[in-house]
Amino acid sequence: MRNIIKHPFINLIFFVALFAFSGCTNEMEPDIAGNSNLPADGTPLTVRATASGFQAPAQPGSSPATRTPVMEATSTKFQTGDAIGLFCVRKNASGTEYISTDIYNLKMTYTAAADGTGTWEAPTAVSAPLLYTDAVAYFAYYPYTDALTTASVNNEQDIRNWLKTNKPLATDMLTKEVFTANDLMTATALPSLADADRGALVLNFKHEYALLVIKPMLMSPCIPPTGITAYGYHAEARKWGIDRNVVQGGGDDFKMKINNRKASEMSDGTYRILTQATNTGSSIGCEYTTYDDDLGLCPVTATGSAISGGFQANTCYTLEVHCTSRTGSTAVERALQPGDFVYQHNGKIEIYPVDGAVDAGGKIPDYANAVGIVMTCDPTRMTDAGCNAKGWNHAYVMGLANISSGQKTLWMKNGHSLSTPYPYPPVADMNTAETYMNGYAETETMLGKTPLSDYPIFAALQQYRNDNAVPAGINRSPWFIPSIGQWFDVMITLCGKSPYDFVSVGEWGIWQSDNSQRIEMLGKANNYLAKIGTTFLMPSSPEEHEIGFWLTSHFANQGIWAFYGTDRSGVFAIESTYGNLENYDVPVAVARPFFAF
Repeated sequence: MRNIIKHPFINLIFFVALFAFSGCTNEMEPDIAGNSNLPADGTPLTVRATASGFQAPAQPGSSPATRTPVMEATSTKFQTGDAIGLFCVRKNASGTEYISTDIYNLKMTYTAAADGTGTWEAPTAVSAPLLYTDAVAYFAYYPYTDALTTASVNNEQDIRNWLKTNKPLATDMLTKEVFTANDLMTATALPSLADADRGALVLNFKHEYALLVIKPMLMSPCIPPTGITAYGYHAEARKWGIDRNVVQGGGDDFKMKINNRKASEMSDGTYRILTQATNTGSSIGCEYTTYDDDLGLCPVTATGSAISGGFQANTCYTLEVHCTSRTGSTAVERALQPGDFVYQHNGKIEIYPVDGAVDAGGKIPDYANAVGIVMTCDPTRMTDAGCNAKGWNHAYVMGLANISSGQKTLWMKNGHSLSTPYPYPPVADMNTAETYMNGYAETETMLGKTPLSDYPIFAALQQYRNDNAVPAGINRSPWFIPSIGQWFDVMITLCGKSPYDFVSVGEWGIWQSDNSQRIEMLGKANNYLAKIGTTFLMPSSPEEHEIGFWLTSHFANQGIWAFYGTDRSGVFAIESTYGNLENYDVPVAVARPFFAF
């Protein structure tokens, strides 16, 4: 599989302040061409440089020490010793553009400071650029070349044409130094004339060429991030990662060709070249050789789909080459993600990635032994104090079975009421329901009620715990009934839609979809759960096409929150209802247990 990703290229911005001296109005005679060389009211430039990103195909690593390796990631920083050329384009009395002689390829060199700021300086204070109120543009380019000083140019386009004609793009870019030397960037701006920031000049550098990036990829074993011991990965868990085994072919001086040009290798394992912008359909192609312990040298060629409109300047195009004929041996770190499948193997929690490979039947490996699905692993949402006190703060996991003590299991028996003191506050504010994540703590409280048989769904949970105890050696919570906030995660992770997106949000404790939303959400959830051979609602008989799932949270002492779902025409709803079901018109009522680890 090959994916092309298009990104905006690098925009380099540096800030130039020209501070005005009052009364500095010395005049000079026009030159032979009639161009006034009036110094106006300017003083030396003070330049502060920053980089304003380009959205790159690889994550930024540590800051480079010099300008040369700056393209390791996806942003560009000026480094100490970098130099730009600066021009001031003006107009004479007849309207003809010309370059001011005192700002004609003026070299300005950057010095970085320890605090991350920096300054740009001309060769001498006397040669520092000035503010001209009649300027058409201040034009800058990078990297600086002294040869342009003696060139005959009169305006911005002349400068661009000279640079591209006399400094042509190299065919091959084997080294980072060659790559950087060819990375032509330009910027044009006018200084501010407003009193508050008079003389401020902001130059937004853009790249004159397009960037082509190849990411050679192969499937590698997954491991948790460094320091994480609460879980491991299933033996079959793989993740696409950079192929670090690309090698030079016999007699070659390169590892990668991109569009038949030798490319520069970056420390992140990608390869890249710069290319001229085009205005017709273009594509990225590559050829390289990778080494496999079992297969030996493996030649790889790939071509991406045609890019309509061609390559645009200042834009990065990335081709990921997924080599499916081999797998890597070097493990790749991977953090938990919502939707990951959970196993209990050999005394530990194991994970299979949400985007992991499936077999010809669409199933994940060992799917029959999966015990749950990660609903959230966001630390800001895992706020159940009971779980956090025991270190179960990596993920909340939805189980893969419905629990009940019969077809229609009550939350509590008739004769009981929520007016009886309940240790947790009601979720009376529908705007905060999503953050109410206390399912474990509330379940533990309810399991302490006597007689527990008066609370049938919790009695059923206790029996489920007895039958499905936490395996020896695994540090996780026992099963619990989720809270309303934890069911929000079910809606978002499995069904792709928050209850706040439902078409109807009632004032008195109800979120309700319409039928089209229900179809979309149920389809998404069922397609996902098909990977483990089940469905979202898990009906086991005809009457179970409409089903309610109890939650632990209650609404203003008026009712218990529950989720109602159907796989027939109807709605999905989260609503408050009486726990004895007298006013809850569903044929089946159950709970879907969770655990935390």
